[in-house]
Amino acid sequence: MRSSNYWISIVFVILFTSCTQEIDLKPIITLGEPALSGLISPGRNSVIYLGMTSPILNQTGSTLEWTDIEIWKGNVKVYTESNNILNQINIPGQLLQEDHRYTIIIKLPDGKQVTSFDSIPELVKIDRAEGFYGKTYGADGGEHSDYSVTFTDPPDSRNYYELVFIRQQQFDSLIQISYMSIIEIADPVIQAEGDLDYYPNSFVFSDDLFNGQQYTLTMKLIGGSSNIMVKEPLIEGEDGTYFILRSVSKTYYDFRKSWIRHRRTQNRGAFDKEPLATILIGNPIPLFSNVVNGYGIFAAYNQDFKKVEVKKWKQPE
Repeated sequence: MRSSNYWISIVFVILFTSCTQEIDLKPIITLGEPALSGLISPGRNSVIYLGMTSPILNQTGSTLEWTDIEIWKGNVKVYTESNNILNQINIPGQLLQEDHRYTIIIKLPDGKQVTSFDSIPELVKIDRAEGFYGKTYGADGGEHSDYSVTFTDPPDSRNYYELVFIRQQQFDSLIQISYMSIIEIADPVIQAEGDLDYYPNSFVFSDDLFNGQQYTLTMKLIGGSSNIMVKEPLIEGEDGTYFILRSVSKTYYDFRKSWIRHRRTQNRGAFDKEPLATILIGNPIPLFSNVVNGYGIFAAYNQDFKKVEVKKWKQPE
């Protein structure tokens, strides 16, 4: 007992007599600046959220005052809105087309303009998608799921993608989206991106390893998922399992890469499960932004999907 008290005393002496020094940290983001967040895609109504940068402990957000908003497709204005109290605008999907550049202009009461732009990439369709379970098993006896997606990468350009595996199910007025993303063995293309240590719900990648070729991306997953409840379906269709392949812009790719790291380096999370691992995971990483005179993201994607019946694996005869 005496030995135990001795070591406890030593620890307290070290903690309370160690040297400390105050330092001034310069904020990366200025508070009270315009901010916007929006992803656009052809054929889908796209929402652009508007606000102001605010302290991290402010959970309510700050309202952005504006006079006019314009959306341009190339040199043609296709959308306008005049109202300084809305905190979001909805861009009709029929205004958005692939292989076109879109610019958003937000005019503020003081005469300044907040702007951003991105181009909607060409759609790359899924050639084939398959899912099986029970082909292999984990050490605990749990069944693995084997998913594969085949697509053909357009030649003569660098292309970027996002792959998502979901289950979608209607519950009364809400929809449950289950992201299946707990990886046992990842495809080499996904491994090369270096994101798996951050446990992403979706997987972004470039065509560096298969440019201009047809490629089959394979993933071996462990049972389990992360679930969210939403009001609008991610896929317009009946309940089921969907494999989604998004053709994304370089801006979208850069943002998603930064978000995957940013959300896992905030010194917040499951403190009850892994307190030390959570607070020591790494330094906070700033989010990618492509907004002029403000902060945020305005990025484009184009998506194809397949509804997949995940079947029990049968050994070929």
